[in-house]
Amino acid sequence: MEPERLVFTFDNTNDRSDPNVEVATVTFNDLGDKTEVVFNQTGHLPEDVYPRTKEGTSTFLDALAERLARIQAQV
Repeated sequence: MEPERLVFTFDNTNDRSDPNVEVATVTFNDLGDKTEVVFNQTGHLPEDVYPRTKEGTSTFLDALAERLARIQAQV
């Protein structure tokens, strides 16, 4: 069975005991000929930071989708 979900944490410090980490969950949903990727982030960032975080994550995922499409076209 292939993985359906990734869960990881990240923070801005090197202190792994710091409870103020962000938790990201990436879920992969099989849609037949496509895969839907759902990204969810929760944690302790100030509310005003999340819109910028969402924008950055969206930019990354869009670039990833473009790259994967180019790879698929070469196969």
